[in-house]
Amino acid sequence: MVGSRCGVEMLISDGDDLDIDLRDRRNREEKRREEKREREEKRREEKRRKRREEKRREREEKRREERSPLLSQRLSPLEREEERREDREETSLCSLWDPKVCSATSLGVQKPIK
Repeated sequence: MVGSRCGVEMLISDGDDLDIDLRDRRNREEKRREEKREREEKRREEKRRKRREEKRREREEKRREERSPLLSQRLSPLEREEERREDREETSLCSLWDPKVCSATSLGVQKPIK
């Protein structure tokens, strides 16, 4: 009876060890999955950030091209006069403000305000 009792305790003890091993393995696997999810999320966020940055650069480049001197050479005389008038309006609006606060670049004008 004592021997069989010891045998039962041994089985229970071995079962506990197996449960602990299984639990540890599951915890490690879950931790690995979580780390993988975090890496994937980081990678996706980095891709999103790069895409946003690239789109911002493209918009800035497009704005610079729109204001470039080469553009004014391609414009008809009427369009050039309209551009000059817009620039004068922006300049006159800027003169209403403190020149330290208002700059040509803040208005999108690439030439200095006189």
